[in-house]
Amino acid sequence: KAFCLGARSWSHAPGMAHWRASVYDTASSMAASTATSAATIRHFAAASVPASVVKELRDRTGASMGKCREALREEDGNVEKAVEWLRKRGIRSMERRTADAAEALLALSVGATAGAIVEVRAETDFVTRSDLFQQLTVALAATAASHNNSVDLAREVLQTSEAVSGQVSPGATVGTALLELGSVLGERILLQPVRHLAAPEGGVLAGYMHPKQADGLPGTGKAAALVLRLTAAQLARHIVAMQPRFVSIASVPKEVLEKEQASLKEAHLAQLDPKRAQNIDEAVLAKVIDGKTKKFFQDTVLLSQELLLPQAEVPITVEAWLKEEAKAAGVSAVSVDAFELVLL
Repeated sequence: KAFCLGARSWSHAPGMAHWRASVYDTASSMAASTATSAATIRHFAAASVPASVVKELRDRTGASMGKCREALREEDGNVEKAVEWLRKRGIRSMERRTADAAEALLALSVGATAGAIVEVRAETDFVTRSDLFQQLTVALAATAASHNNSVDLAREVLQTSEAVSGQVSPGATVGTALLELGSVLGERILLQPVRHLAAPEGGVLAGYMHPKQADGLPGTGKAAALVLRLTAAQLARHIVAMQPRFVSIASVPKEVLEKEQASLKEAHLAQLDPKRAQNIDEAVLAKVIDGKTKKFFQDTVLLSQELLLPQAEVPITVEAWLKEEAKAAGVSAVSVDAFELVLL
């Protein structure tokens, strides 16, 4: 080990000299200098990561060029480690993010025995229009359709497509995938409550999705419906267009009907002058309310609505149309058990 002895003279009086020695550990000084040089060399090496490697990382993760360079510097140019670095850093960022997820997209998945409609939200329309976001919504719908409605979907393994699988960790749950893809897209992504419909034994399930944009991925859109039983696809299209609230008159809750009739009565009397309203015959009033109630059913009850069928020569209600469909299919009746309608 090398040492260096240095000295300096000073005096209080003429002819008297004192010496103070300083000892320097040259080995420590050299080690510190070497460490600094090594750090500089490593930084220089990382800074010179080939552009092709940066592009490879960007293609795999979707992260910005700046973030890709930073990740490669931190991981000495190792692409696999850089992918993990970006994922962890992005997840921590997404967990702290509180921005409003104001934009939404629906996705529909219909299987042999069950179907699901999912609503996924992001912060901007730019992200919801992206291919990766649309692929995610489709994957979430497929995952939801394959599980029971009571299952906590966030804990289930995401059924990924090729486009999505390259952006999430293998075997990622829905909750993890939302965080990881949020870090890739740079926005907070939220899954809203899922609408799920299962077909009973012998039942038929179909759905319809109204597109949100011309270049949207099939199965995504802004309005969707799931229905059960025969001729379900045509019925789903009608439901999206006409937006009924109830399946049949019998399914309208009593309190809803009573409230509606009270509102109709109040509105009708308000149109009359006070004297005439006070002396109105109750039988006449009841007849008026019955007529307005019938119109309420035509607007809100699926079976009472006029079927939206472009090729129909004469108007026909959904109920009458279903009877015709049953006759054509050689069955005694076609019934609608339930439907789910989701609108953005």
